[in-house]
Parts: sequence; structure tokens; C-alpha cells
Amino acid sequence: MLDQSNIGNLNEWVTIFARQVTTPKLNPCITGQFPYHNVGNFAMRSPDYRGVTQAYERIRSHIKRTRLVENKRLNSKLNSKIYFKCENEQLTGSFKIRGAHNAILQLKDSDRKVITHSSGNHGAAVAFVAKKLGKEAYIVIPEDTTESKRENMLRYDAQLIECEPCVEARDYQVQTILESSDMKFIHPYDNSEVIHGQGTATYEFFDQLTETKDAELDQVWVPVGGGGLASGAVLAASGEVEVVCAEPENVNDTYLSLQLGTRQPPTNKNTIADGLKAGLGKLNFEILQVTPVRVVIATETEIKTAVSWINESLKLNVEPSAAVVVAAMLKNPHLVKKKVGVILTGGNVAQRA
Repeated sequence: MLDQSNIGNLNEWVTIFARQVTTPKLNPCITGQFPYHNVGNFAMRSPDYRGVTQAYERIRSHIKRTRLVENKRLNSKLNSKIYFKCENEQLTGSFKIRGAHNAILQLKDSDRKVITHSSGNHGAAVAFVAKKLGKEAYIVIPEDTTESKRENMLRYDAQLIECEPCVEARDYQVQTILESSDMKFIHPYDNSEVIHGQGTATYEFFDQLTETKDAELDQVWVPVGGGGLASGAVLAASGEVEVVCAEPENVNDTYLSLQLGTRQPPTNKNTIADGLKAGLGKLNFEILQVTPVRVVIATETEIKTAVSWINESLKLNVEPSAAVVVAAMLKNPHLVKKKVGVILTGGNVAQRA
């Protein structure tokens, strides 16, 4: 997986970092503690609506303007008009390309190496942008990362570094490396410029509906894991459109955080929606608290059913992490308003035979 000729003796390199690290070492995958991390080692602004609009102008020529689709049966069943935005058809197969572009495009030319951690989609996005801009990308991944997501990162020449399958281990490995490196850390969600970039998916959604002269949306439904897309959606909506977040029951730390009023650590339980296992970020939590959002939970069985429904009814290949929104809507039809936008976040799954 690693081409050591490109990066030197990686084993010795990581061992040296481990000896030199001064941050408090965690027992990486114990539930109930937050990862030790900073949100990135380059200057960031406070996230706001203007940051989203500026991000869109910065990245719009680098990304796809993904299409909107509908399903008449679902509209009739829920007595709503529901638009699905196909970010599963975005470059690298997910919306993550937006935040990666916005963050990396603002680095200096002299910043030749970037590092992040990811379960797959953010890593592929960072690797894609880095390669395009002549930079090297190093991605810390859980050892149980799916083969399709590994291949998607390797396609863009990413250097993959494995760790235990929890966000604490991912973050600690990155921090260990940064102790003795000038790499730039692109945090997958707890980063203002990543949040601004992810917010462009919702901003673009609104813009597309304006072009069709359709009425404004009443709601936007998005999945939530670390909170990059959700907090970006809140900024883009500016309090004028309700944001509803969907989360797997097994990893419901966002739901608990907003219910209890304090950010809860990740549960590290297993879920088919592996892209949503990351714990809610600090910046993301703060944004979701300022403009309260509703969080709706879906079970593993409900998510699997939603994947099948999307594949059969919309003829789209999506990840369980994207399907959790449809699962939550079908479970809670009383929460669905008249005009609704749904962001289908990713499609990096093995194609069906």
C-alpha cells in the first residue's frame, strides 16, 4: 500500500515521531474520551455565510454542478416535493471534494505536503486536489477501510497509513506525525475552510432551484457524522431554511450532544454507514448550537432498506452514509415539510453485479 521509495523509511520515520511526541497519549479506541487534536496548522477565519459564498466563487470552476432528481412516488407518499442533489456523482464520488478544494487552494505554493485522516471520501478528495496542484497527500485511514475506498484514494497517488479503527487513533496518528513535520493538516470536518467548502453544496442547491423558478425550500436534510456538511448547510441556509440532520442510531453522538447541550465523544460502535462514525467536531457543534437543528435517528435495518430503495427507485448507487437521510425521512414522514432538499452525499461503494 505504501511506496516507501517516495517517502523514505516510513517505519523509522513514524517510530522517531512516536519517540518525540509530547502530546498526551491516549488509549486510542476507548469510548468516552475526545481525540487530542487541533483543527489544522494554518490560519483560519471564523465560519460564516460569507465564507460559504467566497468558497463557492473559489471552487466552482473546479467541481461539478451536480444534478437534481425527483421521484413522483415518494412525493406522493410523503405529500411533499422532494429534490435529491446527486453529490454521489461529484468528482471523487462525494461532496468532500468541495471542502478539500476550498482548504487546499488557499495554501501557499511552498506547502508541498498535506496530511489528513479519513474513512475514505475526504481522503480521496484531498488526494485528488493535492495531485492536481502538485502536492503530496498522506492519509491516515482505519485498518478496516473498505477496498473500494482504498482504491479511490490510491487512484490519486495518496500515501496511506493505517491505524486502529476509531477516530481517536486516526487523530493521534496525524498529531504524532505533525510533531516533526511541516505538512499541512486538512482536518476532515473541524476546519473553517472545509466547512465553508461543504456549505457550497447547500448554497448551490438553492441556486439551482432559483434557476428553475421553483419556490424556496422549506427544509434541507443532510447526514451528519463529524458535522462538516451539516454545519456548512446551516451557514448556507442562514436561518431561512430548516436543516434536518440524519444519523445512525449506533453512532448518535450528534443527537446526544444537542439534547444534552454538551459535545459528546464518539461511541466507536459499528455501523453500515461507516462515513458517519467520526465524532462531532468542536467548531461544528458550536455552529449547530447557534442555529438549532433537528437530528433524526435511523437503525441499521432502515439504512439498508433505504440503500435498496434509492438504487431501485432513483437508479442511483449511493453509500449507506448517504442513504441514512432517506431512512430517517421514511421513518418520520410527519417531519417532512412541503418542499424538501436532500443531499445524497456519496457513491463510493462496490458496483452491484
